[in-house]
Parts: sequence; C-alpha cells; structure tokens
Amino acid sequence: MGGGGDERGEWEAAVRVEVGVGGWWDDPDGDELRARFKAFTGQRRDWPQPKLLFWKGLLLRVARRLRLCSAPARLVLGVWFARPGGLTPLCLPQVLEEMRADGEILLKSELIDPTTGSLYQLVRRMSQMAVISKQPIAQDDILVFKSLIEGVKFSLMAAQVPAVSKLDHNTLHLILTEEKLQQQLDVLDRQWQISRRRALVSFKSGDKQSAYRYVRQSKLFSESRKRFTPLLERVEEVISLIASAETTKKVNEAIKVSIQAMNEHHVSVEEVNEHLKEVDDLVATQREIDAALGSVILQSMDSEENIEEEFMKLEAELQDEFPHVQEDPVSHANEEFPNDEDVDSLSNNLSNIKLEAI
Repeated sequence: MGGGGDERGEWEAAVRVEVGVGGWWDDPDGDELRARFKAFTGQRRDWPQPKLLFWKGLLLRVARRLRLCSAPARLVLGVWFARPGGLTPLCLPQVLEEMRADGEILLKSELIDPTTGSLYQLVRRMSQMAVISKQPIAQDDILVFKSLIEGVKFSLMAAQVPAVSKLDHNTLHLILTEEKLQQQLDVLDRQWQISRRRALVSFKSGDKQSAYRYVRQSKLFSESRKRFTPLLERVEEVISLIASAETTKKVNEAIKVSIQAMNEHHVSVEEVNEHLKEVDDLVATQREIDAALGSVILQSMDSEENIEEEFMKLEAELQDEFPHVQEDPVSHANEEFPNDEDVDSLSNNLSNIKLEAI
C-alpha cells in the first residue's frame, strides 16, 4: 500500500476507532500517551504485561478493521500510530519482535525460499516459530498477521495466481463449515461408542439400570448423528459441484490447447487414441488392485460387525427387562452441540446457495 492521503486517513480512522474514546490519544504531551509510547526497558520479565497486550491487541484489531492480512513494517512502525510532531511508539519494534517470536506474525521474507522461490510448508514454519530468537525487523520487510489469514491460494503450476474471487471466499467458508461439522460428528461418534461400551460393562456387571441409561444415551447420540450427517453431505455436495464446475472449465481450456498443439506438431487422432487406450488399460489394472485391497479391509471389519450385533442384542434384552423405566435426561458431558436454530439456519443458507456457471 502507498502513503496517499486517502489511505492515511483510513489508517487514522481505524486506529481512532480501536483506541476508543479516551482523550489520551489526542494529548501528545499527556503522561498516559508518553507512558504507552515509551520503549520497554530491562529484561523481558520486567516488561509491563498490560502495555504489551495493549499494543498486540491494538495492532491486530487495526489490521482486521483495514481488512489486511499483511502490511509493510515501515508503515506499521512509522505511520499507523504516528502522532503530531512525528511521535511514534518506541516500544512497537519490541512488540513486533515479541509477536514474531510467539508466532503471531510472520515475515514474508521467511516464508519464501530465496534460493528456489518456492513457498515453505506452513506447518514446518509454525513448528520453528517457537525457537526463533528476537531479532530486529527490517523496515522494508512485510509483516504477515497469522491469526488474520483464513486461507492461502496458490498455483500448482508455474503460473501467476489469479486474484482471490468471491467464489474463493464462499468455497473457503464451505470448507471450514465442512471441517466443523466433521469435528462435531467425530465427537458424537466418540460419545456414542463410550455409551455403548459402558452399557455392555454395566449389563455384564449386573447393573441393569445403568446399562439401560447408557443405552438411552447412545440412542440420543445416534439421533444427533443422523441429523448432522445429511447436513454434512449437503455441504460436501456443494463443494463437489463447485470443484466439478472448475474442472469442467479447465478441461475445456485443455481441449482447446490440445487441439492447437496437435495441429502444430502434426499429431494424428489415431496416435492419441492409441495412447488413451494404454492409459485405460493401466486404470483397469489399478482398479483390480484396489478391489483386492478392499476385500482385505472388509474382512478386517468383521470384528466391528460382531460388536454391533452384540450391542443390538443387549439393547433388546434391556428393553425386555425394563419396559417401563422412565427416560433419564442425558447430560452431554460438557460437550457443546449446535441447537436446532443453528442447524436450521445453516440448512437454509445451504439451500439458498446459487452456483453460477464459470
């Protein structure tokens, strides 16, 4: 970003909103402003924690309000929080170094390998952040605010990455929703399995009342799973439709390029068909291998099916033993599940999604 008047006004407005209504920000000679702008002294353990947290939070809130996930260090250090007379926070370089050491900000120069130009794996980068020493941040470097990054768009080929579109944002949010739903289903699966095992243990120990209660719990968890599974399937279906539309677009482009290349290199259609037949043969062979592996996996699942049969027998026995036992309300053990309004709202939003042709 440049340093034009409009942009400067935008920064100042964002900072003023996030600072709040306190009059200290507009009083350059006031004790509170000078105390907040003063550099940290002594060892790290001697730094005032409220002051450090104030600048960390203010920096991230301003970046979020400006809708920025990265910014030049020179602007953050010398422009964003500058007051009349050229007064800038002397503690800000130390705050940035601390945030970098804690993994809250990254440096663009560290994300790009200067020898190959390829993007480092972010997981590896995150694992190394804990051991980074506090080093001064160069004015010409780019600060990347990790907590403000929702996703990364990159090209798998040596080509320029297209600009982020509204479809990219929608797809990202759908993927995040899919992950949350899957996590919730995993929690329900664990609780269902735990209740089932406890029911078996209680029944074998002679505590039929507890066994019946655990059976009821497992039924409730099973019903919750049935409600979440179709919702997850709908999200996955929308994501699949988007991917198919994108693939169709790429296939059409590839066909055009292929026809042009065939004409330029005088390749006949017969030669292409011959190579395609070889590919089909390889695919058929791979499917046979996958089928053989699948039969082995099915055999390994016999024990799980036996457990299911045993559990169904237990449930039938308990219902015969206690046909008139009142259903106990089930505590979900501090697990948080979305209520009906959340599920209905998400379902309606998915129904209203309109996929446009690409």
